[in-house]
Amino acid sequence: NVDGILVPGGFGDRGVQGKILAAKYARENQVPYLGICLGMQIAVVEFARS
Repeated sequence: NVDGILVPGGFGDRGVQGKILAAKYARENQVPYLGICLGMQIAVVEFARS
């Protein structure tokens, strides 16, 4: 159980799938999500895939 998820920026493909899963978890469980730089892009990708 978490109060919120913060996904920071990053470089390259390293860890992208895990970040997408974190965004999916946040969306499905109505957990607040803050994406910074790449984190916001990840949220958009996950939303578009769902």
